[in-house]
Amino acid sequence: MKEILITGASRGLGLALTKIALKNGFVVEGWSRRPPQIDLGEAFRFQSGDLASHESQRELAEYLSVVQFSKIMFVAGGGPYALYGDREWKDHEWAIQLSFVSIARALHALARAKNFPQVLTVGSAVAESSADPRAASYTSAKHALKGLVETLQVEYPSWDLRHLSPGYMDTDLLPKGAAPRAKVIWGPKDVAKLTWDWLKDPSAKRQYRL
Repeated sequence: MKEILITGASRGLGLALTKIALKNGFVVEGWSRRPPQIDLGEAFRFQSGDLASHESQRELAEYLSVVQFSKIMFVAGGGPYALYGDREWKDHEWAIQLSFVSIARALHALARAKNFPQVLTVGSAVAESSADPRAASYTSAKHALKGLVETLQVEYPSWDLRHLSPGYMDTDLLPKGAAPRAKVIWGPKDVAKLTWDWLKDPSAKRQYRL
């Protein structure tokens, strides 16, 4: 079965991976709050859902417990860019729910159902391993995600569960005035190409840092 589920498929890295998958003959089911702004053809199926909400998280988890895909890519993520105390708690909770809890619930559903497709989770080369000022909730979510995936890789050694740790990417998710824009940042297309090639290699390590 050549079907892939991709969260965050409407823009950024998720959209770039979606385009590559479609070019390689896969049917893609994309989950995001809004549909892509371009026509991706009949092989793309859009599923509307805000994975920061408990309702959409539960819907995705239940769906993955009964529907099988050859690959699943958890790309959706984000968070507020501001001093921690300058934003309301609901903004930080949104980041943690989207960038960690939604993925943790989905992985739990897969493990419970003994449904083990190739899975990609996307962390951050910066935020998951060090302080990232003005991105506290995003940083905490990425720390948690990396810890969860590393543990599951040990608990389920035969599961092709992979974790990508890219550097900052040039997308509209990174504010124009953000400090990282003064540094070297990746283009989503380049990251998607490297990621796709890595996923095709069955002997590759399950952690990939860009």
